[in-house]
Amino acid sequence: MSDCPTGFVDLEVALPEIERVMAYAGPNNFTGAPLPGYRGTRAWLHESCIESLRAVVDELLLQGFRLRLYDAYRPKRAVAAMLDWARGEGREDLVDAGYLAPVSRHSKGCAVDVTLVRVSTGEALDMGTPWDAFDERSHSDWGEGIVRINRDALREPFLRHGWRAAKTEWWHFDRERHGLLPLDVPYG
Repeated sequence: MSDCPTGFVDLEVALPEIERVMAYAGPNNFTGAPLPGYRGTRAWLHESCIESLRAVVDELLLQGFRLRLYDAYRPKRAVAAMLDWARGEGREDLVDAGYLAPVSRHSKGCAVDVTLVRVSTGEALDMGTPWDAFDERSHSDWGEGIVRINRDALREPFLRHGWRAAKTEWWHFDRERHGLLPLDVPYG
C-alpha cells in the first residue's frame, strides 16, 4: 500500500529504471543539511506526469542512458526551509534570480531535477556544473563542446514529450497541469 497523496505515484514502483538520489534527504545539497519532509530516496510525482516521463526514460534507455533523480515532489516545508536558509546566509539573491521560489512546481508534484548517467558505466555525464550550482553556468543555454552535447541529450527528450526546461537550471524540467496545488505532505 502506498502512502502517496491522492493523485500521486511512487517512482520506485512506477519507474524503477530511474536512479533516485533525492539529495535534499541528506546533507549533500546547497544548504548542507537534510530538509524537512524528506526521507531516504522516496520520490513521488503527480500521476499526470508519469506517462510522459516513462516515454523520456524509455527513449533515453535506448540511447544507453538513464536518469539520476535529485528531486521530484518537494513538501512545502522544504521550500520554506530553503528560503529560511537563503535569508540566514544572506543569499536573498538566489530568490531574486529565480533559483529559489516561495511557491515551487516541485510542491505540486510536476517537476523533476535530473541528470544523465551512462547505463554501461554508471557514471554521470559532464554537464559543466554540479546540480544546484546557482550561477550563469547553470543556465540551460550555457556551455560548449561536450557540455552542450550532454545538456542537449538530456533536454531534447523532455521537450519532445511535453516537458518544459528551466532557463536557469539545466537539471530542472516541469510539466505543470492547471489546477494542481502545492502540498505539504512529508515523505512517510
